[in-house]
Amino acid sequence: MYPLFPGLRDWIGGRRCPQHRRFALVWGAFAAIGALLCAGVAYLGVHARELPWTGQNAAQDVAYIRRMSTHHTQGIEVATLAAGRARDPHLRSLARLMVAEQTGDNSIFDQWWRSWFPGPLQLCGPDEQAAMPGMLTPQQIQQLRQVPDTDFDSLFVRLMSFHHAGAVEMADEEIHSRGDIRLRIMAQAIRHSQQGEIEMMHGINGIPAVRAAILDLFSARITTADTPVLP
Repeated sequence: MYPLFPGLRDWIGGRRCPQHRRFALVWGAFAAIGALLCAGVAYLGVHARELPWTGQNAAQDVAYIRRMSTHHTQGIEVATLAAGRARDPHLRSLARLMVAEQTGDNSIFDQWWRSWFPGPLQLCGPDEQAAMPGMLTPQQIQQLRQVPDTDFDSLFVRLMSFHHAGAVEMADEEIHSRGDIRLRIMAQAIRHSQQGEIEMMHGINGIPAVRAAILDLFSARITTADTPVLP
């Protein structure tokens, strides 16, 4: 919108500047065309008609979508518990953000899968989940369900930090793969958001939070080794 401001300023002030008006019309036309193109791509995606897959390693992308969708499904389950039980209001809000964010990611994965690959998207089974970084065991999730309210927040932060670090690790592998560029861009967003949520769960804010966010854009700084988990 910023390039339109000179033309809008002239119009509101009753001034006439053909140069500003012409530029605003041209810029507005390109913006409208871009919005229509994006709307068209979104419409096709909703109807499982995404642009064709363009990667160089289909097996990698198939595995990544299945693994990250499974990982997110567990993350949604755990974050939903915190959205209802966390004593810290900021932690409850962050947990609700996690649920919304990962639910949206899974919807995109499902949409891409239906457009690119045959058959329905199958989540990973128990054996596959056991080999995935950051996955919690059923016993750990049950412990979180049963922990007293006074101890819930600290246990949730420990478990979800470990879980997020696993997602960061998987996203980093996809970023450096030969997969579809759309998946790699989304993996960058997942890595950035989950590292940021780890920082927020541990109370980092202000200038250190800004510094961490900038670093998160360019490196996978957090690994499962950095975040303790219950035995």
